[in-house]
Amino acid sequence: MFKKVHLRLTLLCTGITGIILICMTCFYLLVAETNLKNNYYHSFENNVQNIIYNLEKESVISYEWLSKLEADGKYTIFLEDNDQPIFYGNIVKNETRTELLSNIKKEYESLFEVEIVDISSLLSFHQEFTYVEANHFFAINRQEYYVSYGKIPKEHGYIKVYILCSLTNLYKQIYIQRVLFAFINLAAMAALFFFSLYFTKRLLKPIEENQKKQVQFVAAASHELRTPLTVILSSVSALKKLAEENIKQKTISNLSIEEDFLNEKNFYQIIEEEAKRMSRLVSDMLLLANGDNRTYSLQLKETEADTLLLNCYEAFELIAKEKQIILSILLPDTPMPLCKCDPQRIAQVLAILVHNAICYTEIKYEKKETSEKSVTRQGKVSLKSEYRDNHHYFYVEDNGIGIPDEEKQHIFERFYRVDASRSKKDHFGLGLCIALEIVKEHHGTIRVLDTKGGGSTFLVKL
Repeated sequence: MFKKVHLRLTLLCTGITGIILICMTCFYLLVAETNLKNNYYHSFENNVQNIIYNLEKESVISYEWLSKLEADGKYTIFLEDNDQPIFYGNIVKNETRTELLSNIKKEYESLFEVEIVDISSLLSFHQEFTYVEANHFFAINRQEYYVSYGKIPKEHGYIKVYILCSLTNLYKQIYIQRVLFAFINLAAMAALFFFSLYFTKRLLKPIEENQKKQVQFVAAASHELRTPLTVILSSVSALKKLAEENIKQKTISNLSIEEDFLNEKNFYQIIEEEAKRMSRLVSDMLLLANGDNRTYSLQLKETEADTLLLNCYEAFELIAKEKQIILSILLPDTPMPLCKCDPQRIAQVLAILVHNAICYTEIKYEKKETSEKSVTRQGKVSLKSEYRDNHHYFYVEDNGIGIPDEEKQHIFERFYRVDASRSKKDHFGLGLCIALEIVKEHHGTIRVLDTKGGGSTFLVKL
């Protein structure tokens, strides 16, 4: 599924960006070609002015000068002295030039009215227009000319001049420019495709990871829910069998009744424990689901941070004594400012951290000859708080088994357990994830550090 989405997003990004690029390129080419044609035409007009001026001022026409004008193939010049063609240099009468001149005359007559003016009253006259041969359609082969027709008065009559400027080089330049930009666009589209392919993959990576986590979450939750349900169903099945056996028995001694009662009580206790365990798991999952959907709201209040720690200490003091773990609390000497938080949620976070610390703090014993065993390492859990830099800090330290560095980035994931250290039945691997969600809702942070001498320290910053 993600491969298809990845490809479609890549094509979408490439297509949209490519269309924008092509539109911008076409607009640029339109402006550039228009300017190029205008410059070409203005250059032609200036050259025509110079040629007409020279022909007008010079009494003797220099054939060498005219030959140089036609030497590069850009200009073609026809001269008529009192309607008689003038040949100069290597120019001789040929059918191609004659046909071209005839077509230009016809084009001029169709575009402009033939002037009936006394030529002697005019210093000079010239008119510019564009001529296109009808047998070519493609720009690269098109024979198109800028044409200037002029009459120049002389003592013996007048001289007609036809100046043709071929646009072949102009259109070749335009064609090359278009091809160049086409290749640039193709290269840009290819670069855009690979660029989009890379970055859409990076954009989809968090979604893909969340999808995988969701699948893992559902699989882990199903596994966790299946275990208590299996135990409950097994206990119910055993109770049904026990009831059937009691019905079949006609006479039951007091001893058998007492044994059956104890067995039933044991099964009921198992069902109750597993149902409570499943209820806790469902409650934790609902809490996380509400956190994901942002459907639960915090009840923020001005709360004393030391009160939160003291309440947590009192709640776990008896549990710590039963497990022979020293639970201590350290509060700052000076009063701390009130902490704006949801006291129930933060108390839940502290309870999760203290409960984990007590569960994963082991006591080491050593056997001796004089006694069965003696404690070689006493388990300790310490609660601390402080206020600095406008933030409240809560510490839960223990000298337990600790957390390997490679596991620290995973311990806040749902249903994650660090092998043997997190395989206890009462722990589903959701506590730290819940704590992280609550702290995030308070715009705080939670992280785990190594305790000096061994163990772990969880730091909550609000």
